[in-house]
Amino acid sequence: MILGEEANDRVSLSTLGPSGQSRFLFRSSSIASGLSQRPQDRDYHRHRQDLEDFQAFIPAPSLEQAATLLLSRDPGEANALVLDYKAHLMDRHLSANTINRRLTALRSLVKLGRTLGLVSFTVEVQSVKADSYRDTRGPGRAGFRDMLDALAKRNDRKSMRDRAILRCLFDLGLRRAEVLRLDLEDLDREAGTVAVLGKGRTDKMKLTLPLETRNALEAWISI
Repeated sequence: MILGEEANDRVSLSTLGPSGQSRFLFRSSSIASGLSQRPQDRDYHRHRQDLEDFQAFIPAPSLEQAATLLLSRDPGEANALVLDYKAHLMDRHLSANTINRRLTALRSLVKLGRTLGLVSFTVEVQSVKADSYRDTRGPGRAGFRDMLDALAKRNDRKSMRDRAILRCLFDLGLRRAEVLRLDLEDLDREAGTVAVLGKGRTDKMKLTLPLETRNALEAWISI
């Protein structure tokens, strides 16, 4: 029988013997500590939310106990549980990216368990196939110029904001999320630089602002 197929079939702490509970529960604080050492940003909160979804699926009263229930099983049972969870996610008609992200969270949890010496297995459950984006080329230089020309015909607050955003995206090559994270404290108006937290980085990197980008930012800030 596949673990987790029905609510009554899901694992609980009572399925572990006393020795199994004592062995893993006293190490759960280490697991929780490892999870909390991730950067306090949007990715961290999303990672924890993914694990909490698995916690609700089991169900378990806490994230630490959910981790204990997974790590206390033998390799076959643990992978069967993850496979059952994957089927549960697919039954909810979640996107492939969401399903794969939540499976990745479980792989990271098991990897942490290996680091702590709790388990020797890995999660072998495969991700689901995600549809690739059809076209990610963007508007190109001509499209960028067309948007600037359209904004030049306006002089309202929104047009100034949009012009600054376009300049940051095109002139600096920033990603959307990088632009959204920009704050006034990131801008050094005297030096003409902006500090950007790039994807996968923990420290901000200073970029020199081209003149037109600098002017667009100054125009937006001054209103």
